[in-house]
Amino acid sequence: MYHWLTYLPFVAAPLHALGFVLYAKQALKGESAPQIVSWGLWAFLATLNALTFRQMSDNVTALVSLTGSAGCIILFIYVLFIGKFTKMTRSEGVQLTAGVIAIFVWMNTNATIANVLLVGIALGSFTPTFRAVLKNPYAEKPAPWWLWGIAYLFTTIFTFLFRDGWTAKMIMPITLTALHGIVPFMVTERRRYNWRKKGARKLKDLREYIRVLESDLNFERRHLPMVERMAMRKPIDLLLEKRKAQEKELAQLLGM
Repeated sequence: MYHWLTYLPFVAAPLHALGFVLYAKQALKGESAPQIVSWGLWAFLATLNALTFRQMSDNVTALVSLTGSAGCIILFIYVLFIGKFTKMTRSEGVQLTAGVIAIFVWMNTNATIANVLLVGIALGSFTPTFRAVLKNPYAEKPAPWWLWGIAYLFTTIFTFLFRDGWTAKMIMPITLTALHGIVPFMVTERRRYNWRKKGARKLKDLREYIRVLESDLNFERRHLPMVERMAMRKPIDLLLEKRKAQEKELAQLLGM
């Protein structure tokens, strides 16, 4: 009855690879801003995940994870040429340390415990992405995330049906299905529309506020004595500069 489902990993792996191709095209067009340190970390963690999951299952079940590892490594090399180098954040440092700990756990216990630890690290590694799309739903495009989520969903179905059902092998594919699948729902066209609408109102209010500040400054120049004008001007100038920077950033985000 489920015979055709045995081919799911061989469908899922190309979908997963296609997601990386789409993401690389976005980066090349400047539609995303990949960070060298971030992708280096993901390549390291994805490789650990793939190797531990393969050891606790088999090559076919781990095909999507192995594809993901290869994709992260290739993208990391690609990002070395087009990406921006930034200092490693505290969160990334914690994830790197946890990944090294996972290696020692793997060497001294078994792959299953190490893989469960890596799933916990994955939860933390998605936090910056979630924050970014909450702040700006245009920060990510949905297509790669749909493909990655579907690929892990197929792995979840295959693992459940053909690899002993509800076991520790299910933890990783279920978690990564959820983590990748959440992102497209955070960047829907409806949410983007509401974000732009709210942002446009905020930009309008900000520009009005800047206009009032500039009007106040002009009034001071015309009517206040020099001493009072000098005392009041600096804080107002600083506030005006800050608001203009906010206006520029918001206008760029909104394309207005």
